[in-house]
Amino acid sequence: MDFARPILEQKTSARLGFVFHSEHEFLNGSLNYEYYYVFKYMQRFDFLLTATELQKEVLLETFKKQGIDVLPIYVLPVGHLDQLQQPSSPRQPLSLMTASRLDPRKRIDLAIRAVALAHQRVPALQFHIFGKGGEEPTLRQLIQDLHADDYILLQGHADLESLYPQYQVYITTSQWETFGLTLMEAIGSGLVLLGFDARYGNPTFIQDGKNGYLVPCGVDRNEEELVADMAEKLVFILENDLKSMHQASYDLARNYLREKIVQAWRQVLDELREDL
Repeated sequence: MDFARPILEQKTSARLGFVFHSEHEFLNGSLNYEYYYVFKYMQRFDFLLTATELQKEVLLETFKKQGIDVLPIYVLPVGHLDQLQQPSSPRQPLSLMTASRLDPRKRIDLAIRAVALAHQRVPALQFHIFGKGGEEPTLRQLIQDLHADDYILLQGHADLESLYPQYQVYITTSQWETFGLTLMEAIGSGLVLLGFDARYGNPTFIQDGKNGYLVPCGVDRNEEELVADMAEKLVFILENDLKSMHQASYDLARNYLREKIVQAWRQVLDELREDL
């Protein structure tokens, strides 16, 4: 970008940092092309920001492979919760939801297939999908092909703050999320989470066996296996008492309340100021 060079060449006492907003290294070890020049000119920066501890760990490993001197790396979530959202009435039984762009990378088709498979054993479940995007016609056709129109519904855009607490379970089938704001919002409303063990958001917000379950999704696993495992976990969740898992989500969400995030930012800025 036109403004990048003068910023990198600045000679002031200002501290120059870089935010790793998305995946910087693919699972095959190659760099995301969007970050090629960032790594090439890494010596120009004073500090780096990631949204999760997990990405910081991977970034440190990338430095080793690229032969780059380690810079200070701070972990600062990219969002916060104003408060925890409690349901004003009992959550709808056997209720499932997800919220995202209807984009191929989100792999909502796998969620639909898993829910349809779980429906064979839990016929009263309901799955609501919030969001809009280019995949909507494809997903609508998939729902029709599975004869799932009566229990899997595309809900479009909505004000989710008041809707989250009405549901019991949040499903995420994205192949990777650098953070996952909807995951944070879901635990802030006490939902049980179910998703793939994919970096970085899912393992950050899903404590396996405590507030939800992570489904292994290595490159050696095909889609049929992923769908079958997710359906099995979903049935297990819906057939058990979820009270303790709802509470575990609330407990985790407290780390993302506004005052906690403000405090984290102040600590980072104080440390950078001490170096001046």
